Amino acid sequence: FDARTKWAECISIRTIRDQSACGSCWAVSAASAMSDRLCILSGGKINKFVSDTDILACCGSSCGDGNSRMCNLLLIFFAFKPRFFVIFAFTLTIQSLESNSVYNVRGVENIQREIMTNGPVQATFTVYEDFYTYKSGVYVHTAGGPAGGHAIKIIGWGVEKSTPYWLISNSWSSDWGDNGKLTEFFHRQI
Repeated sequence: FDARTKWAECISIRTIRDQSACGSCWAVSAASAMSDRLCILSGGKINKFVSDTDILACCGSSCGDGNSRMCNLLLIFFAFKPRFFVIFAFTLTIQSLESNSVYNVRGVENIQREIMTNGPVQATFTVYEDFYTYKSGVYVHTAGGPAGGHAIKIIGWGVEKSTPYWLISNSWSSDWGDNGKLTEFFHRQI
């Protein structure tokens, strides 16, 4: 399954963002997934990008820290109500899109169902040293210790040579990995 195919009208799903040297993966992946879901919910009418920079400012964070769950809660409280919405680089009045919860989805089948029904999801996982040199194919950790946590956006899944994987959109620019994308072996805790 590939969300880029199901919702081809939503350009945000296929856009790879670049967090540069900023430790803002949590804000970038949240903004990216929110952009996708707004487009999907609007039937392709809202095809704009939620600003990760505004999320950093809104959540009182900087490049070195942050919390995606708190950010999502703040956005729900302030943004997903009928009022002016300034998280975008434009002004928009939202009348029909409303959410009042943030929820976790656990388990492979539940995550897949969530993506197929509502669009890409934000996820976090432990990055290992060999992750930085990933180029293509299904990434499987083979060498090096843990290097920290990382937040990404899952846009689909598949199987390559009998190996199931998540299709991931990273935030390290399209120069990283497979044009900014990654296929991650399923057994890893996401």
